[in-house]
Amino acid sequence: MSVLQGKHVLVIGEEDAKIETLEQLLLHKGMHVKSSACGALDADNPWIKEADLIILNHLHEGKTCSNFLQTLQTNHMTKTLPVLALVDNVQDKISHALMMGAADYITPGESDDSVIEKTKVLFGHPDNFSSTTSVDLSSRPIKQSTESLKVFVIEDDMLLRTMLDTKFTLCNIQHEFSADGLGVNDMIRAFKPHLIIFDIMIGAINGLDLLEQLKAEDDLASIPAIIFSNQDSDQERERAKALGASDYLVKASTDLSDLVEIIQKTAQT
Repeated sequence: MSVLQGKHVLVIGEEDAKIETLEQLLLHKGMHVKSSACGALDADNPWIKEADLIILNHLHEGKTCSNFLQTLQTNHMTKTLPVLALVDNVQDKISHALMMGAADYITPGESDDSVIEKTKVLFGHPDNFSSTTSVDLSSRPIKQSTESLKVFVIEDDMLLRTMLDTKFTLCNIQHEFSADGLGVNDMIRAFKPHLIIFDIMIGAINGLDLLEQLKAEDDLASIPAIIFSNQDSDQERERAKALGASDYLVKASTDLSDLVEIIQKTAQT
């Protein structure tokens, strides 16, 4: 049975030809589909609580849909409920949707096969990996002259952990995750990673505070650290640099294949 069979999809935004086609496609794949305008829902709506995926028509309703996506992000719902945004194929609009919390995007001219593939990726069960997805999960060989590369990731976004797990596995990178940053000192000591990746907002914990704590530990201070976050201010960048972070990457503008190359270079320096 397909991973899509029986899943609940909530399509939010103005109904147009592309949305109607998407709804028919998803129904054909055995998914349950409901639709609503952006302004007709709030974060407590039972349709949202029932949904496994939201498809947001980000083409027409402007600030109303942007505000709704912001509400989902503020309530941390995009951490567990993936949002697939329909946007014009323009980089500024794509980046905006991703920065607001969308897990991936589709464009009006995108093929049905690509849409289904991206949907399966969001559920952690891709059949194959398409270069059209905003998250490149294709495999690039990692050359490590001695032992296998080991990366420890502190990240509370379940969807991103799934994508990183898939990408690192394809690239033969050993990896472990912490979803909340609790007890990571002992976890890192046991795993002995070549590099640590930090989100900044990890539930109630600030990743930069956690980085500062680890850098104060003599046996952990020398492990390179990369900040990987959608938080992007001069103050945060300056503090990360002062704490000894090797790099500061913004999730919405960093392809996972580029992340892997940066990890490799950072770990080998």
